Amino acid sequence: MIFKPPSRFIPSSFINETDEVRAKRGQDLEEAVCRAVPYLGADEVERIVHDLVKGQRGNTPKEKRNEGILAKYSAPGNKSKAVREYIKDHPEETFGADNPKKTFRKVYRQLGRLLKDEAKRERWKAESEQRFRKVLQRLGRSFVGSIDAASDSIPE
Repeated sequence: MIFKPPSRFIPSSFINETDEVRAKRGQDLEEAVCRAVPYLGADEVERIVHDLVKGQRGNTPKEKRNEGILAKYSAPGNKSKAVREYIKDHPEETFGADNPKKTFRKVYRQLGRLLKDEAKRERWKAESEQRFRKVLQRLGRSFVGSIDAASDSIPE
């Protein structure tokens, strides 16, 4: 079976929008999806259709940019210097601001949000580890010993 590209979909308008055109478009789409399933698999086609229907919702984080901003921040309390260095190294990223002061302010605030999120993650990690230790203490050595014994009996 040869995979041929789907027929072109005509953008809808009030002139060409008739029931026949909509039905034909639906048939073409269904045919294209049916032809794609053997090549990509049902799960992949379902994911693609889901992404197309839902679209990108919200403001997705720019991971690469966030990592770059955090990488410039080396010494605690020296956010301004880190922001200036980041802006100097990445002049193409203006964060939608045409004014350099606005760009600085946006990057500075973004760095603050990133540091706040990082501190929150660290705090959560420490609290969850502390809760885990308390549970282990409450259960006593018998629980820890039973885990060690069980792991010894598992064949590799």
